[in-house]
Amino acid sequence: MALEELNLRLERLEHKVDQMTSRLRRARPVLAVPQAPARKKPAVKAAVKSVKRVAKKPRLPAPAPVLAVPAALPQAESPVELPVFAPLPPLEAEVPLAMPRFEEVVFLIQPEEATRRVAQEYFGGDTKLIELESAAPLKLESAGRRVLAVIFDRALLGNPEAREIFEALNQDSPQTRLIGLSSYLTLAFAQSMPERSDLATLLTRPLSSEALAALFAPKAEQAIS
Repeated sequence: MALEELNLRLERLEHKVDQMTSRLRRARPVLAVPQAPARKKPAVKAAVKSVKRVAKKPRLPAPAPVLAVPAALPQAESPVELPVFAPLPPLEAEVPLAMPRFEEVVFLIQPEEATRRVAQEYFGGDTKLIELESAAPLKLESAGRRVLAVIFDRALLGNPEAREIFEALNQDSPQTRLIGLSSYLTLAFAQSMPERSDLATLLTRPLSSEALAALFAPKAEQAIS
């Protein structure tokens, strides 16, 4: 209750203060402030300078337009017919291709020691000797190689599968020498055999370097010794 009374008294005091302030404002005398008389600026006569008049120059008559006389146009000449040439074929640079060097090999099918030794002596170290157990892997082993010769027992010519492999090799590589070895071989016996000259060269066993030299000599025919 005391707090409410204090608030009420404060409001009353503020109200009285506002009333007294408004009364004082009304009762304050207003003093008239004398103003100084306004000074008039003296009239200044504008000094007008005399302007000399410049005589106007007479205008020249406009020049008559000159009509351009067109030059004589050259007469159109007949079109020149240019010769028409056939298109040249594209030039292809001839680059010499290096011939691939294939590995030279000689296949020995179930060789004897004497046959192996003679082949090593004759063909030397530049030619690789490959021994096979049968003619079956001959096609696979000869791929990508230069086969100089295939040395085998003459009895393989009677085997249809082996003979078919030899014939395929002879067609793919005609320069390959097919050499069949036989223990007993005479000229009459060799001529009586149907396969004496159409597929293989028949040589007697044991194989000799002289027989190989005669076989691989230039212009040598199939040798029978």
